[in-house]
Amino acid sequence: MVRIAVIGYGYWGKNLVRNFYSVPNGSLAMVIDQDATRLQRLSKPVSTHFGGDKKMILYNDLETTEKVKVYDAGYDLKTEEDKTKILVDYRVGDIYVPKLDNTGALASLARDFVQCILHTQTPRSHAELGLRVVQILEAAQKSIKQQGKEIMLWQSI
Repeated sequence: MVRIAVIGYGYWGKNLVRNFYSVPNGSLAMVIDQDATRLQRLSKPVSTHFGGDKKMILYNDLETTEKVKVYDAGYDLKTEEDKTKILVDYRVGDIYVPKLDNTGALASLARDFVQCILHTQTPRSHAELGLRVVQILEAAQKSIKQQGKEIMLWQSI
């Protein structure tokens, strides 16, 4: 295992950190920067992919203006047997970058929660939604343990 340190989390530092996170047999041991607000971003996941048969979403917390990109990229299963083999045909198309508010997720959640209390409304992130997220995560884990078997949750979402 190679331990890596990055000095400076500015323009190039962000790119170095992103790339070092993905190095096999590498471990990002330390990031040093004089600006503490830049370093606060490191406590969050750097990038996450969500893929489906029609679209793919890339969330990259290191980006300052284009944190979310929606790709017209998906996969096509050729046969029912492909579901178990995970042999798929990927396709790529256009990219859409939505304009998003750069307010942190937790700040937005707190603001929504307070507004809902003041106006007697249901928060965007409520108990039923939390339950659904847990059910999805449990189904994903069950599917992994069963070699990718499709797990049905609800009839309609």
